[in-house]
Amino acid sequence: MNKALVYLSTIGACLLFSVMLLNAAPAVSQPADRQVFLDTVLSIINEAEYTTLITVGEDGFPRARTVKPSGADDDLTIWVATRPQTRKVHQISHNPKVELHYIADDYKSYVSIMGLARLHSSPKVAREHDFFPRALRDKLWPGFPNEYQLFEIKPVWIEALGRGIKPDRYTWKPQSLCIDAAHCPKKP
Repeated sequence: MNKALVYLSTIGACLLFSVMLLNAAPAVSQPADRQVFLDTVLSIINEAEYTTLITVGEDGFPRARTVKPSGADDDLTIWVATRPQTRKVHQISHNPKVELHYIADDYKSYVSIMGLARLHSSPKVAREHDFFPRALRDKLWPGFPNEYQLFEIKPVWIEALGRGIKPDRYTWKPQSLCIDAAHCPKKP
């Protein structure tokens, strides 16, 4: 009897997996409709209060931390504020390649933005891109705009999954969109 249950369970799991694959996107990585893809990406970004910023340490290992980013500008640029003494400032000054990873509140959808970060420390830029609520900003940067270090993150390519954006049915690779062809991987 146990063998029969194991056999039936295995068949059931195979059928379930087959249904999932049939509902997955065709074997392509670029989105069929760029605007729908971008609208979905922006909805996930703009709903998120926090994201994960991933940098590369001098030892070559990724370093991840939670940050409170700005919303996306019209060109999908995202700003992140910090202090000049932080590890991320040091890491980005040595390697500007970063990733921002957003998880939607439903935990079924995500956006990953691979981009190039540029450091800004001028008080003028700090005032132009002050996206923190004043009370929180005054607590974190009492001498604002001094000590207010900004990263301007320009997207190179974007990956997304969920909210109607389906992965490749064979590789499970999320759909992606190349923004800056000079820096996109050959096969995103």
